[in-house]
Amino acid sequence: MGPDILIDAIPCLFSAKQDAVVVLVGEGHMRGELEGRVQQMGIGHAVRFVGSKTGQELRDFYKAADCVVVPSRNEPFGIVVCS
Repeated sequence: MGPDILIDAIPCLFSAKQDAVVVLVGEGHMRGELEGRVQQMGIGHAVRFVGSKTGQELRDFYKAADCVVVPSRNEPFGIVVCS
């Protein structure tokens, strides 16, 4: 858990960078709720849910990002980044 914290922070991001695009990579039980929250907040135009990615496709997402955020309440940072 933790991506809900990121979703709630997106309006602050937009106040600093209006053309930002947030890409959420991964699947999980929170996805439907998060997609609904994004629509409710009116930020769906700039948030993309791309599902689970692995291998070169995941590395390409990392390389394309200006910033990588790993919002987690209970998963050690190293496990996520090194996967």
